[in-house]
Amino acid sequence: MGEPIILNTAAFKSDKKHAKQDYNDLMLVLREMPIDQPEEEPADVVVAQSKDSVADNILTIGSWIIAIVLLGLVVFLLINYFQGGLF
Repeated sequence: MGEPIILNTAAFKSDKKHAKQDYNDLMLVLREMPIDQPEEEPADVVVAQSKDSVADNILTIGSWIIAIVLLGLVVFLLINYFQGGLF
């Protein structure tokens, strides 16, 4: 089934007799609905992947440089802090 089934619970009656009847009606409707079988994909389908652009490479390298600099700064400050000074 491709579409979700939405139940309007406000339409159900309040007693057991009506609730059972509503449930049975729902099951009959669901059994009558056709079931969509997913189509099998051919085995020879090739998914093409795009190559990284120059901007992607520059952004990646820049991100790594910033991460390494920040890590170095944190290590420097921790070492300095544990030695008893601020700088």
